[in-house]
Amino acid sequence: MNNEVLYKKILDDLLEGIRSGKFPVGSRLPSEMELAEQYNVSRITSKKAVEILADRGYVMRKPGRGTFVIQSDASKNEAENEIVPEETDTPKNTSGMITIGVIMDNFDSSFGQDVVKGLEYECRRRGMLMMLRLTYGSVEVEKEAMQDMRAAGVSGLILMCAQGEVYNTDILKLYLEKFPVILIDRGLKGVPIPTVCTDNYAASREMTSILVKNGHRKIGFISHSYLTTSTISDRFEGFCNALNELNVPLDESLLSLNMDAFLPEDTDTEVDTEPYRELLCGYVDGHPEVTAYFTVEHKIASLLYQVLKEKGLSSEKTLACFDGDIDMEDITKLMYVQQDQYRMGVSAMRLMAHKLRGEQLPTRETVPYTLYQPGDNE
Repeated sequence: MNNEVLYKKILDDLLEGIRSGKFPVGSRLPSEMELAEQYNVSRITSKKAVEILADRGYVMRKPGRGTFVIQSDASKNEAENEIVPEETDTPKNTSGMITIGVIMDNFDSSFGQDVVKGLEYECRRRGMLMMLRLTYGSVEVEKEAMQDMRAAGVSGLILMCAQGEVYNTDILKLYLEKFPVILIDRGLKGVPIPTVCTDNYAASREMTSILVKNGHRKIGFISHSYLTTSTISDRFEGFCNALNELNVPLDESLLSLNMDAFLPEDTDTEVDTEPYRELLCGYVDGHPEVTAYFTVEHKIASLLYQVLKEKGLSSEKTLACFDGDIDMEDITKLMYVQQDQYRMGVSAMRLMAHKLRGEQLPTRETVPYTLYQPGDNE
């Protein structure tokens, strides 16, 4: 049996397993080496079968982690061998390759690092180049980056918009000009630009509901002041609606919306968190009735944890946050939403490739999240 027939046998078996539920969405496929041993073929042959599954949209390959099923019916993509457009009017650089501009406010290990990895992986897999610029939360720098990248001839832009009271109106201009744009993590309400994000409302609502059902009725909500940012707005709305649904009054005195030190800024400037540590100390001391704290971002949760630890409260209070790293060594009541950041990056670049083909896209694609509760990581 030649290699052509062998890889198709592996492909057909994996497809049948995905469609039948043997490999449900979210499950990990056997590795290329395991498949090679199972079918007595070379790893090159098994790799080809897995790559075709990825091209057709059934699975996502995560370097170092494995290949995971992301949908069970990708028939609409099966005719596609390559997503990257071949139209002659698509801008290319001097090497003849399509370049995608990526603009983010910032990234680190708590959020954004895996988004960049996903973007880069999918861009490289599709034979494109990626140009990256960070704005450190500045709308003006964001505008300059957009102008510079368009002048450099990028074929499309993927944006993680700067957080603030108002959004960059130049993004709306791009939309009106029909320039290919994909937003990631943060959408612009009222502007139907395709956006890849977590369902922050659902995640926040679920986490808050669990807190209440676990007996917490005095929950502190701690955020920075930019509640107009879609991500934070959705988290706040999910928090409030969960309380309302469970007949727990929203206590506005327990809202702390002044953690702006945790907004992105130039890495050349070291952030002085001491004033915010003092704010959190005053908040904890002033509200001893609070039994759980809901923090909208991991960095805020980390500083709050330090405050609780210093006060000997880290094992008494429940701390809920987004994108926890489990670096809080002795807190036993940590609950957090883990976003699939890598998949967000891959999905955004995949949508950009479809956008360049002129295809109609949904205005919102949500990426599944995982909610960890106390004890899940023991």
